[in-house]
Amino acid sequence: WNWRVPRWNGWVRFGVIAAAVATTLLGAHAATPAPSGLELCEKAKTLGWREQDGWVFSPSSLRTNYAVDAGALAGIARLVEALRAKGTTVVMVVVPPRSVVVADHLSQPVVFAGKPYSAALARDSYQSVLASLRGVGASAVDLVPASQTDPEAFFLFNDSHWSADGARRSGQAVASTIRTLPGNEQLSPRQFSTEAITPAVLGSGWLGGKIREVCGGDPVPLTIERTRTTPVGVGLLDESGPPQVVLVGTSFSGTEHFNFAGAIEQALGADVLPVPIAGGGTTAAIRSFLPSPAFHDAPPKFLVWEFPLEHL
Repeated sequence: WNWRVPRWNGWVRFGVIAAAVATTLLGAHAATPAPSGLELCEKAKTLGWREQDGWVFSPSSLRTNYAVDAGALAGIARLVEALRAKGTTVVMVVVPPRSVVVADHLSQPVVFAGKPYSAALARDSYQSVLASLRGVGASAVDLVPASQTDPEAFFLFNDSHWSADGARRSGQAVASTIRTLPGNEQLSPRQFSTEAITPAVLGSGWLGGKIREVCGGDPVPLTIERTRTTPVGVGLLDESGPPQVVLVGTSFSGTEHFNFAGAIEQALGADVLPVPIAGGGTTAAIRSFLPSPAFHDAPPKFLVWEFPLEHL
């Protein structure tokens, strides 16, 4: 392998990295606390943060113009084709922003970047991104239907991530998509069991931490309901062979409290190897996995690639 990835300061451009991978393969005053326990001060509002009905929205979640540019799509197309040549199908999981999922909590006029925010435009933008990815040969999972069965439970109330329930529903959507794709019948079937375990209590969620940086105040503890998924009837010495489904992604996939990989396993009935990198952005995990011996020696049948829409 001759694996070289250019390094830049700041965010790594999505399309440039995809193309590189393919080539290698081939001071504020106090405010009234919201029900979430977070205080959104006037300085935060000036910076683009919004709060309504206790839900806090970051500036990046209030965009309505998400898109993958032509250069990025060309890179993704080459990546998808290179992986297909290895027998691997790319399944892209784009997490919609919380402002789309819980749009009812933005029912009052919300002005962002000088104009009223439109959840309908943001939803159309999300669908346009999925259509663009499908247009270059990737399979893209639409998570909006899964999120709408219980929108308020999909995301954590005072954090930017999904809840364990949101991860569970998303895992079911991913499994449903994989079952429609060629090669799914070759997956080795396995039964799994998922159980609730002791909730995790963290010092603060991402939203709470960011708001404290601007507004000050005390940390607001974040409680996360958790689940654990284990294979049924498998001993410690049993061997399952190379993974046929691999999950790369961000902290949505990499935070074990959410059990996203386990949710896919439970719904799909097949082993999933999670290799995400929390804090690595859109591409760190896939850049790490593709040049690895694990991929080189036994490419998986399905590569599930998760990232939030807000990363585009």
